[in-house]
Amino acid sequence: MTNVFGQSPLATNNYSQLADGGLRTLHGGQFNFQVEGLLAILNDAVPAVSVQDALSIRDVYASVKQAPTGSAIQLQINQDGVPVTTLSIADGQTVSIPINGADLPVLQAGSNLTLDILAIGAGFQGADLTVTIRV
Repeated sequence: MTNVFGQSPLATNNYSQLADGGLRTLHGGQFNFQVEGLLAILNDAVPAVSVQDALSIRDVYASVKQAPTGSAIQLQINQDGVPVTTLSIADGQTVSIPINGADLPVLQAGSNLTLDILAIGAGFQGADLTVTIRV
């Protein structure tokens, strides 16, 4: 770079060696899906969320206020009906393991995101679900 102070020293940076595979165009912000009360197996568990711009996903995770018992909660996020990722909240836990967005598809402008609840706890189904997609 050259500016009024002269030329700066040359340098290079290799961003492909970062944990998430390089630089992405993260705008900041997030999409949230919330299901209040006891959970049930449902397709389109909440109203669809519209994506206004093409966005990279930073990560995706889910949480419940009351943990499932007997088995895990299984969730699926879809973009225009095509699965993007699945999440699992383990038996007795209140938070899923976050899914890194580096391997997930780009959210396309004009697409709709939906949430399916594929499985619930066998003893207690779990309650008050929030799924967060950070971009």
